Amino acid sequence: NEAFFEWFEFRRWEKVKAVFKEMKRRRGNGNALKININFVGNPRIIFTIDSEDRQWFDNAVEKIDTVLELLPYHLDPKTLPSEISEIIYKFDSILNRWRLNTASSEKKKYIFKEEIWKEIK
Repeated sequence: NEAFFEWFEFRRWEKVKAVFKEMKRRRGNGNALKININFVGNPRIIFTIDSEDRQWFDNAVEKIDTVLELLPYHLDPKTLPSEISEIIYKFDSILNRWRLNTASSEKKKYIFKEEIWKEIK
């Protein structure tokens, strides 16, 4: 949430994003670079970036902070399955935005499809 950016400071967050972009630049197009960014909390939130294209990779890194505004909606107990301990976001390069992907509890795993959570069996 916003408390993270207040504590970590926006300038430092921009430097972290710059490091990710530089890693991808050095790796080059056509060479996938997968980065998992974990935010510890309840639930733990993970952002997974795995694009081969540098422009999409950079775009995904830049848009991570926009998910901050959506977290209260995404973590709404009315729509989120119970006892979720982890939520994974993936960047959708077709729609050019971060999307909820999966959520898991100790015993169950869910996928977010068609605007609802569906249990994976």
